[in-house]
Amino acid sequence: MDEGIRIFNERDSEEIRGFTKDLYESGYIQYLLEYHRKHPERTIPFVFEGKSQIKAICFFHYSNDRDGWLMGMRVKKEYQRSGIAAQFTDKMTTYAREEGLEWIGLNTSFRNKSVQKICKRLQFVRNGAYHIFEFNIIILKLLKQTNKFSLCEVSENNKIESYFKKRRIGRYLFVIDPGFIWIRLTDSILKKTIEKRSFYLFRNRIITIQKWGKNIVFNCFGKWSFIEYVDFLAQLYKELPEGAKGRIIFCVRKCDSNGINQLYNKLASPVTLEKGDVERSNWYLYGKYL
Repeated sequence: MDEGIRIFNERDSEEIRGFTKDLYESGYIQYLLEYHRKHPERTIPFVFEGKSQIKAICFFHYSNDRDGWLMGMRVKKEYQRSGIAAQFTDKMTTYAREEGLEWIGLNTSFRNKSVQKICKRLQFVRNGAYHIFEFNIIILKLLKQTNKFSLCEVSENNKIESYFKKRRIGRYLFVIDPGFIWIRLTDSILKKTIEKRSFYLFRNRIITIQKWGKNIVFNCFGKWSFIEYVDFLAQLYKELPEGAKGRIIFCVRKCDSNGINQLYNKLASPVTLEKGDVERSNWYLYGKYL
């Protein structure tokens, strides 16, 4: 690695806490550091150091044995727009290549033009635009179901592959591991995901259902109407165990999001937004083959 970039050491904790506390979502950095302590081989913090001070931090995550993911990059205020973020990203890409990985990815919000420029400059490819919707379970009781349905499990690789190909849907799966990341649905990952009984058909469109802690995460590979989302969530609420907690999270391609945006607008109010009962975030997925 570059002489200015090294792996995090516990003695760096106070300095990192000091310069990140006033930056965007500083609590996320502390969460990732704690995750690193529990999973030191999967999520590795690196620091960009110069003149005896830490100027930036970035986390490298091993999504699996082929893919890496960059997250939580924060640059000290006085060094922002100095080129550190681009240099750091480039060095992390080199690290992934030297580790023998095939692909590295990252995500950024629609508003973050600076990261988008860095990705373009370093030849990362934009692989999709996504909306992430989060609903507190309790708010689902407000929904009135019109039509009942049953889900059909999909267990054939070729059926899923054909579905993606015919509809020109990128083979990327949104997961919470440890934060909001996407993984490639390579042949091996697709097989493992099928074995975990994650793929289903809802009104002839494929979805995945996965549990991450108390949360249930849905990847919607297709366009649902407003009524379909209402029916789906209303029935889900009825079928959840009494006293269930957590959040219901949907990953929906921007081009397919009209129906769930209508649902979000129906449930979003000053009170629910303030309490965080409903949330929406917008993300570009970038990736680079190594």
